[in-house]
Amino acid sequence: TEEQVGEIFKGTCERQSRLKKLDIAANNIFISRVDNTLNIGSFSRQAPDLLASSVIKLEEVNLRFNGLTAMQLNAIFFAIRNGTSSLKDIDISGNNLSLVWPYTLARGIHKLEGVNLSATKLTFVQTKFIISAISDENSQLKTLDISENNLSKVDPHALSKAMNKLEVAYMENNQLTLLQVESILTQSMVLTALKMLRMTKPQGILNKDLVARARKSKIDIKLDSTDLEHSEEYPYPEDFWDWIDPAGFPGPAGDKLAAVESKNV
Repeated sequence: TEEQVGEIFKGTCERQSRLKKLDIAANNIFISRVDNTLNIGSFSRQAPDLLASSVIKLEEVNLRFNGLTAMQLNAIFFAIRNGTSSLKDIDISGNNLSLVWPYTLARGIHKLEGVNLSATKLTFVQTKFIISAISDENSQLKTLDISENNLSKVDPHALSKAMNKLEVAYMENNQLTLLQVESILTQSMVLTALKMLRMTKPQGILNKDLVARARKSKIDIKLDSTDLEHSEEYPYPEDFWDWIDPAGFPGPAGDKLAAVESKNV
């Protein structure tokens, strides 16, 4: 319930708390004690400052598919960026990040070791800031999942430089262009920290010799054209985002979302 989620985060903020890892994904629903109806908002109604303060006390947190609001998300990344944070790894996939301040988002990510941003509706400006932050020599990021976000307009050179600074990169269903993919693979044979790379094949004819030479390196590379939208990893229908407004609150089709969520409870 909304009260339970609030108490969990209050407890996390306490000085004597020893909690380091918290997986509280897909918990933005609750059963009403009054009429036993399914409701949305146990997460999106939490105070942004409380949520942010508790998150940075942890080392790993999974907030996947919780309908977090723009205010909550901005508070979280502002706290990571500016505060004394213990956080190393965050999974915030399936939350709409499109209204999060680009610089704050990027500098927060820059201080983490692992981030899952898949299916977060990142804007072009946000992706530019993120790619630039990853390329910074002081970036601590090692693992990034940025799947299910449109990266087609990102500069191929900048993208390849950033991805090859990581150790693990997931870039599935990113609408990558042929030039972007070939640039990433070419850079991986010159100078890279990559150990594992996952990408969806771009449209067009990919240079088979380039792929073969890249795979001869010590990098675990997988290129496929799998549609993840309806897999177990991404269980929500194509019009999922039509049900959530940009601030993260339930849209007019909130009842449909509740029905989908209830099947996964």
